[in-house]
Amino acid sequence: MAGLSARAVEVLHVVVPLEMQPAMQALVAKFRISQPEVAVDIAATPSRRAYADIKRGAPVDVFFAANRAWPQRLVDEGDAAGPAVIYAATRLVLWSIGPQASGLTLEQLTERQTRVVAIPSTETTVVGQRAAEALRKSRLWGRLQSKLVQGQSVLETARFVRTGGAGAGIVTAAVLHHPEFAAQGIAVPVPSDLYRPIRQAVVITRHGQAHPAARGFVDFVLSPAGRDVLVKHGFEQPDETQAAR
Repeated sequence: MAGLSARAVEVLHVVVPLEMQPAMQALVAKFRISQPEVAVDIAATPSRRAYADIKRGAPVDVFFAANRAWPQRLVDEGDAAGPAVIYAATRLVLWSIGPQASGLTLEQLTERQTRVVAIPSTETTVVGQRAAEALRKSRLWGRLQSKLVQGQSVLETARFVRTGGAGAGIVTAAVLHHPEFAAQGIAVPVPSDLYRPIRQAVVITRHGQAHPAARGFVDFVLSPAGRDVLVKHGFEQPDETQAAR
């Protein structure tokens, strides 16, 4: 979380998905090189909860979500200062740090040596829903039911794997850039034709429209410099159609 410097005259309150926190810290550091008078307060929380907090009146200026649905709801309900804009795309990966990690495939999840497979919640997370979609399309969903455990977030799911609670898990490429998981195990991309794209959106809230720096910060994140930071943290650039405002 960025502190308020002596020169800062404006504080932006920004909410991001849990797995985006390291990337956002890097974005804020780069943004403040040219905008030292703006401090950015980062809160990392599940997007569903962030949406509920904003609806209850939490002083959030910019809402970066793990999908497009929650920002779009704010737009539809009149609680946003502009449209929901796609800022990144998310790639699913199969991750393991166990001895079976080498050459890991979705099909191998059914084998005896992998006793527990972790995915994010299929009820509350888009990543979990897409993971289930990939397993169904691979005709593995039914075969894995006795092995599946679900984390409340992508971060919790990755922790199941890191601590040995699961032999493998389906998470996102971005979460593996978190310091807690970086440079551990083997991650294999889940074929993109097995699940619908996961597009992440940002919106300036109605509260944020009173802060001119909110637009400047979002524009920076969407700029080539900002997107370079996102890519370095495991996010993918959306194509021009996806990113259209």
